[in-house]
Amino acid sequence: MKITFLGGAPPGRLWQLLRQVRFRVAPRYIPRLIFLFLHSLLQSGAVRMERRVVRKHIQNAALRFPPIFILGHWRSGTTHLHYLLACDPRFQTINTYQTLFPYTFYLTEAIVPRLLAPLLPGKRFQDNLPAGFDRPDEDEIALGLLCGYSPYLGWPFPEAEQYFRRFLSFQNAEAQEREAWMQSFLYLARKLSWQTPERRLVFKSPAHTARIAWLLRIWPDARFIHIKRDPYAVYRSSLHFYNVWRRHFAFLQKPIVSESAMNERVLSVYDELYARFADERSMIPERNFCELRFEDLERAPMAQLERIYATLKLPD
Repeated sequence: MKITFLGGAPPGRLWQLLRQVRFRVAPRYIPRLIFLFLHSLLQSGAVRMERRVVRKHIQNAALRFPPIFILGHWRSGTTHLHYLLACDPRFQTINTYQTLFPYTFYLTEAIVPRLLAPLLPGKRFQDNLPAGFDRPDEDEIALGLLCGYSPYLGWPFPEAEQYFRRFLSFQNAEAQEREAWMQSFLYLARKLSWQTPERRLVFKSPAHTARIAWLLRIWPDARFIHIKRDPYAVYRSSLHFYNVWRRHFAFLQKPIVSESAMNERVLSVYDELYARFADERSMIPERNFCELRFEDLERAPMAQLERIYATLKLPD
């Protein structure tokens, strides 16, 4: 069975995505698209109901604590660090179900994950880490579904990868696209925290490494943890990641199969990500920034966690 993250998109968002790619869908994948639209229509009532229920509670809500953002390229140990921080009950992370179904998780999370659990693999394909709807996950998928602007949307639509790449850093995006993304992030954060305001949100998306300027516009006092790893190990692991996911993902356009094209993609994303990071790192006040190496975290996790808590002045 192939995997998709478009199942949580309402009909309007799917239509927007099709317009963005100029309705180019490979003929062999049209049945997939029809299934996605049928699934989307089935959940549209829950989308409207949840919007009415949640809106009044979060419309003017403010986070009690500025969020923590885990930065770093894919395959640098961001997930490992995210899992460790999620063990602290004073922190809250988005989980897999919430990121896949950002429009409906409030009303459906008590029931639907149990029904869908048999369809979810027990381990992540790329690294054999435990998988599950209740596991900490990236917010990137949720943001892409909420506003339609994310580099991850280039996965189902590989021919439009360069179009969606604009949303890696949003540097070349339109002003209204950036604003929609920031408003979607505020909405998501408020929705995640309004029932548990005493817990600080911890977000993890490697793409945020290239978005420091925009994140600081939303939360000027946000905390940032950057985890880095040997670039050669990151490169090899990233190629493995793409090759594994290519076998399991439900594409809507012909996927990239050329090894040279995949190499170019990995290297160009790495360059863009860290070019933006180098330009924007100094915007973060020193008291709000901590950097560590994956190798050190793997060797001495408690010592590195203690350093993070001390540097960012987090409660013991």
